[in-house]
Order: sequence, then C-alpha cells, then structure tokens
Amino acid sequence: MKTPKKSRPMTLGKVKTYLTGNTFTLSWYADGERKREKRATFEDAKARAEEINRDLDAGRGHVRSFTTTETAVINSCVEQLQEIGVPLSQAIREYVTAHRALDGKASVEEAARKYADDRRKADLTPIKFDDVADEFLQRCERNGLSEAYKTATRKFLKRMSPRLGSSFIQNITAKEINKAVEKEITGGPRAFNNLLGAVSAVFSYARKQGYLSRTEKTEAELVERKSAERIEQIAIYTPEEIHALLTHIGEDLIPHIALGAFAGIRTEEIFRMRWEMIDFKKGFILLDRGFTKTRRRRIVPINAALRSWIEPLHKKSGQIFDLRSSQELGNALRSAWPKGDDGKPLVERRRNALRHSYGTYRFAELQDEQKVAAEMGNSPQELREHYAELATPADAATWFSIVRETPANIVPIATAAA
Repeated sequence: MKTPKKSRPMTLGKVKTYLTGNTFTLSWYADGERKREKRATFEDAKARAEEINRDLDAGRGHVRSFTTTETAVINSCVEQLQEIGVPLSQAIREYVTAHRALDGKASVEEAARKYADDRRKADLTPIKFDDVADEFLQRCERNGLSEAYKTATRKFLKRMSPRLGSSFIQNITAKEINKAVEKEITGGPRAFNNLLGAVSAVFSYARKQGYLSRTEKTEAELVERKSAERIEQIAIYTPEEIHALLTHIGEDLIPHIALGAFAGIRTEEIFRMRWEMIDFKKGFILLDRGFTKTRRRRIVPINAALRSWIEPLHKKSGQIFDLRSSQELGNALRSAWPKGDDGKPLVERRRNALRHSYGTYRFAELQDEQKVAAEMGNSPQELREHYAELATPADAATWFSIVRETPANIVPIATAAA
C-alpha cells in the first residue's frame, strides 16, 4: 500500500487516514461523534485503523484506546493499587468524590494525613502534664543525672504546674506553652529558653513513652526559642585575684578553687570527684564519660599550679567533698568566701568565673581551640566565642605560675638528712 498524500485521504474500512505534517491522523465516527488519533508512521496508522475497524464491527467503537506510554502508566497504577487491594475503578471513584468534597481547600493527601493524625491522637492515653512531669523527674533520678540539672528542672516544672499541670499533654498547644512561659519568666532570652527547655524535656519524654505521636514534632518544639542580642560577656579572675583567693580561703575548699581555676572542671563535676581520679604520677585527671556533664571522656593535664595547691591535700581514695549535694558545696564556698578588713568580699564573686578563667588563660597559652575544647568538654565554636582574645600569652604564663608557697619552717627531707 502506498503512503497517502496530504490532499487525498485514504480510507481504510471505516477509518480515514490523512497526512498532516509529519504525522498521520486517523478519523472515524463512533456513537455519533467524530474521533481522531495520531500516529508517527503510516504502518502504525494502518495497524491502528485495522484495530478500530474490528472494534467498530464488534460494537466496541466507544472504547477509549491508549498509547504505549498511557498503557504503561495505567499498568503502574494498577500494580500499586494491588498492594493495598483496591481496584483502579474504586480508587478513581473515591478520589473524585474526596476531591469534590474538599472543594479545593486542601489536597486529598493532606486531608488523609490530617484524618490519620486525628485518629492517632484519639487513640493516645490521656495523661496530664503534671503526671508526665513526675514520671520524667523519676527517670532523671534513676539515670543518675547531676544534682544541678535535677534541682533546676524540678524548680522550673514546679513553676509551670499552675499553668499547664492540669491540662492533658495531648491537648496543650504551642501557643499555650509560649504564653505560660512568658508569664513565668522575669529575665531575658536565657531565662525564657531555660524554662522552655524544661517543658520541652517533658514533652520529649512523653513522645518516647507513647503519650504523644512519635511521627511528628511536639508542640513544645514548635515554640520559637529566643536569641540573645549579643553573646554574654563572661567574667574571669585576674592572676592577682586568684592568688588572693587561694591564700585566704580555708584549706578544705582549696581543691574547689584550684580544680576550677587550673583544670576548668565544672562545680557539679568537682562535687562528685574522687581522689582516685587525680593521678599525680601520670600527670592527668581522668573524667570518664559517665561522669561528665556532656557524657564525653575528658583527660585534663595536671599543671604545676594545680599540683602545688592540691597535692599536699591529696588522699588515696574517697570523695574530695563529703557533702550531700553540689548546692551544699556552693553554700560552703559562699560562707567561707574571704573578706577584707572593711567586711566586703576580698575578691568579687563572679558566676562560673573559675572555669571561664581556665578556658581564657589556657586558650591564650596554647592557641589551640581543639585541644582546649577537649579538655573542657566544650565545642571549638563555643570556645572561640567565649574565650578567644580575652587574655595574652603573658597573662597565661602569670596565671599558671601561681603556685603554693612552701612554708619557711618546712625543710626538704633530703636536706635535713644531709
């Protein structure tokens, strides 16, 4: 059969074939309507025309025909629906019905997810915020978290109890949490974030226990944290101040001052330290990962200043401070803080200044953020932000040369024997 010319259509049974541009158009009538299809080659057009003629003869002219690509798409849809046991016709019918019901206000997928979330929430066991908070605090006790963390968290949650305590945790919204925290704080961004952090910890615990959905963020996570306008300026001691403090504080509290100032150890960690952790022979303090705040193992070198102040007080074993809590240690330090003749503190007390001082002078000494961060259990970024360029190497040399003076009435054993 010859290829038809554009001006003269070729009739193949009940189907006419035209050459239109570079393709072939098939034209026929079925159910009183004119139908058209296109094919790339005359051979394809002829084969399709023969198929249409057979359908027309068999009374199937109303049946829609599909291209190879369309057929592949339909087969893929059928295979996916087979996985959930839904016929294609049912899926199309339900989709169209759902789409019309939504009236363009949401997609069918969005509506389905919202419905599923609502069903999951309905299946959750109702429990009040206070009850979850009590469970969370009991877990903190079992896990051996620091006294400072437990005390602060307990205090924060007690403050939130009148505002959130009687509400079921599944029903508390981010807006309600934000409002409750705002009403309770008296400070700035840090106070807000600290209080919100305690609430968030309870919500995270609730999610792990199955009181909240495990597949979505908690409402507490949706509350925006506040950012400080500037990085808080840390406070440190000068070499003269730390010397005055060490020489006027009671002997029983010297380990606290020395371990903070010359090893950068946190107050809570000092409270729990044992003498066995300080190895003067090897020249290191070893803090195991289960002991530190960040749960990371730390090895801190014993420098000459630290050695001189605490080695004379060293015991073979036992806790350095035989107290019930770090709060008691803080109270003891506050009561024993040396005063001048005028009754005022000999050295101004500054928050976390012992640890901050170590970080500042140690970084000035080494100029190695990775090493100092590892010793202190900080991130290098945090170390740069807080301690970089606050002291000079000369300041550091002075700081770490502050050693305990040997009393004049003590004579080395070797000299006495001679």
